[in-house]
Amino acid sequence: MLRTSLISALFAAAASFAALAAGIDHNAIDISTAPGDDFWTYANGAWVKAHPIPADRSSYGVDAILKEETSKRIVDLIQAAAQNAKPNSDAQKVGDYYASFMDEAGIESKGLTPLQPMFRKIAAIGDRTALARYLGENLRADIDILNNTDLYTDKLFGLWVSPSFEDPIHYAPFLFQGGLGMPDREYYLSDADAMKKVRTAYLAHITALLKLGGIAEAATKASRIMALETKIAQSHASRSESGDIQKGNNVWERADFTAKAPGLDWNAYFAAAGLDKQTTFIVWQPGAVKGCAALVASESIEDWKDYLTFRVIDHYSDFLPNAFSDETLHLQRNNPARHARTTRALEAGGGRYERCTRPGRRQALRREVLTGIRQNAA
Repeated sequence: MLRTSLISALFAAAASFAALAAGIDHNAIDISTAPGDDFWTYANGAWVKAHPIPADRSSYGVDAILKEETSKRIVDLIQAAAQNAKPNSDAQKVGDYYASFMDEAGIESKGLTPLQPMFRKIAAIGDRTALARYLGENLRADIDILNNTDLYTDKLFGLWVSPSFEDPIHYAPFLFQGGLGMPDREYYLSDADAMKKVRTAYLAHITALLKLGGIAEAATKASRIMALETKIAQSHASRSESGDIQKGNNVWERADFTAKAPGLDWNAYFAAAGLDKQTTFIVWQPGAVKGCAALVASESIEDWKDYLTFRVIDHYSDFLPNAFSDETLHLQRNNPARHARTTRALEAGGGRYERCTRPGRRQALRREVLTGIRQNAA
């Protein structure tokens, strides 16, 4: 998805590249400021004055503007491709996806109905084997340590599939820590005043989403969910440790999980994940795998069910009635417009979107980009 976004952003910037003969935006310069006194304000002051931070953003810059323009162009491409699309074609499917996402009246009327099958599955968890099975069913390949350096997953564990470091001619499943609603362990454990404020806001956010979801005793359950996430965070490796390949390259055989990380029914977990025939894994943060497996055994099933219910609501808040995404906006003040969230989801689909957005035009834009880069580098 990142590669698609970057390429799209470069396309959107093609005209700008061509217009800047020297590669410098002179309109951004504040000539009233002496460069020797404050070079940053001299170089950027006029641009900053002309582009105040929008009320719904925590930051703003050229990257944000490029993304906005890219999003608008993608919407135009989607709508144009879907107008005369053949029935059941990829173009029609992309257009229908976009239209359904933009149908706010329909989304509001459905409420949480689309999530009910997931809620029923969680409610049916009656023992720890069933809990392990549910966790395994929801394992996703949503981590990328090398290409996009994306280490976050809201699932208890994340998966990355890549050539093994020890045996590069074969692919291996890499297992990563996850399960947090905030970015990493420091948000839960740091004594810094700023982090304490974030924790207070996050607890309020959990409570608010549970109330919106019609969950009884929302405040009490929110406190227990926060306590469980804090225990998960305590088992996590730090961000710097997670970025160390030497520490992360831990080869575990299938039998090692039961011996080294007791508490989770690994047979049920891997069978549900479709990995029961896999014999070798790379465990990136062994401490987190051990700690989370122990929590599956030690924490009450009801607390796990409340936690999983919240994780579902939080995960799909972008696709739910506006009250849910508005609550997320209150928490992070950086929630993109619905059409931007739609195009972001479409980009994640990749191939189908690419096939219905005029490849000839993309090639022409690519040439414009390269020409502009060469001119500016000359």
